[in-house]
Amino acid sequence: MSIQKKIIFAANDKGGMDSLMPVIKKILRSRKFKTLLLLGGPAKKLALENGFKFRDAEKSSLPQLRK
Repeated sequence: MSIQKKIIFAANDKGGMDSLMPVIKKILRSRKFKTLLLLGGPAKKLALENGFKFRDAEKSSLPQLRK
């Protein structure tokens, strides 16, 4: 039995999300990793436009993020 590895991506600026999107898309297609997108600011709009599910970093507390 293999353990599924986890990757957390975080971005706030549009440029940060622009640079992460190709990597996120490739990792999501592979289905080898459990992923969490933690986004704030303009990065949220870009994620929504591209159909990514994410957690809003601006509305999440540290205990909520640890779940």
